[in-house]
Amino acid sequence: MEVTVTTPYGDYRVGSRSAVIVKEVTGVPSQTAAFNACGIIKGSYHPENQSLTCDDWGAENVGPAYYRVTFSYADSSGTDGQTNPLVQPPEIQWDVGIQSERFDRDVYGTAIMNSAGDPFDQPAESSVPVLNFTVTRWEPTPFNVARVLTYVSTTNDGPTTIMGNAFADGQILCTGIAPTGSYRLSAQAIQIAYRFSITTAPSGWDARILDQGMRGWRNAGGRNGGQEQCEILKLGNADRNEPNFQIQQPIRLNGRGLPIDASKYTDGGSVGGFTSGLVENPKAPPSTVKREITSDGLATYLIYRVYRRSNFQSLGL
Repeated sequence: MEVTVTTPYGDYRVGSRSAVIVKEVTGVPSQTAAFNACGIIKGSYHPENQSLTCDDWGAENVGPAYYRVTFSYADSSGTDGQTNPLVQPPEIQWDVGIQSERFDRDVYGTAIMNSAGDPFDQPAESSVPVLNFTVTRWEPTPFNVARVLTYVSTTNDGPTTIMGNAFADGQILCTGIAPTGSYRLSAQAIQIAYRFSITTAPSGWDARILDQGMRGWRNAGGRNGGQEQCEILKLGNADRNEPNFQIQQPIRLNGRGLPIDASKYTDGGSVGGFTSGLVENPKAPPSTVKREITSDGLATYLIYRVYRRSNFQSLGL
């Protein structure tokens, strides 16, 4: 059933110190769902007067999947004459950290490998900066634990703007959402710190791994039809009667389970009298894994999402 929200009534007068907004919601199963559908939270401004903030709400079930939700607004000034903390603007703090990053190419885009064209056993590593920033703002109680479980240890889903700064997809990692200190259950507002880390790595916070290995795939003919995993053998020199031999270290693959220079390798055996040679594995990689082929075609990198994605825009920062 489609969820619809209408605003049949609103009581607000210019110069008044309070206001009421009533919304009618259909197609929802509960009071909480009706409240969430309205898009208004405690502490948010009145749409016509930002000196008024929402201080309470209530929902009445008036029919099947039909609720009437009432939001009340009060003057932002506290009883002690101090400004209501819920109307204070967020505060931002920046600092710079260091992250160790493996490099497979230099600043000119040249692949880092030895003079024989092989990657080094120990990839080049260097320290790259990570920008850490914290946005602190006052929010109404109670503390939203569900928001923590939704966003912490996730990266941004798509291009995202936070506090006026634009970031690419997967570039921001939410490292924490928590109160800045202790508070009483009777508190009307608590200060919440949203902590993020921004990586400068081209693949963001996704894992980028060189595709290499010592096993491949072959067609299993005869009774064992279908594909199966197999050892990779290096072709010997037929002119010198040299036999094929098993590789002793990982070789680079093309992102689909086949050696990049497949003409130099074989499956090294027969199944049911049938020898097919090495083939690509049609199941690899899954659609969730990106393939990145270097410009010279000498290496393929697989990029895995190791963090869930979340819509950080909905945090309203």
